[in-house]
Amino acid sequence: MAKKLTKEDIEYIDKLEKWIKTRKKDNDYALEQFDKLVVYLSSGGLVLTTGFVTSIITITDQTNTLTLKLSWIGFTISLIFILLSQITSYNANQAEIKRTRQDIDSLKNDAVHKRRKLLIFKLQVFNTLTKALNNLSLLCLLSGIVLFVLFMIKNI
Repeated sequence: MAKKLTKEDIEYIDKLEKWIKTRKKDNDYALEQFDKLVVYLSSGGLVLTTGFVTSIITITDQTNTLTLKLSWIGFTISLIFILLSQITSYNANQAEIKRTRQDIDSLKNDAVHKRRKLLIFKLQVFNTLTKALNNLSLLCLLSGIVLFVLFMIKNI
């Protein structure tokens, strides 16, 4: 059953609607940045190191390339974690928008939504996953850099 909205309710709903628009902009920005992140990491981590190694070091059968290969694995895993992080970030924003829409609906209809708890849980999971994936991505990127430097030190 619909309830009569007060002036405060209407103002609050307007703020929530504006907040949804902001979250949508955040989604768009995250998706836009995804391509840039992949290009920067892949070109900076993989292409640069392969070009740098071949121009500085002659790799023979006696060259121990384990640290070099591990650095490339680190860069690759970093890319995968960044990709997954972007996906979880997008899903967290979508869950937050749905939760806010339910808040608006409950204000307008004076109804309690059982699905709201599920959305809050999903939001918390996606936010936690995004933070973890970002940290893992950074760790793998740094590991890749350190391993590449170690390879260069050993072979120059």
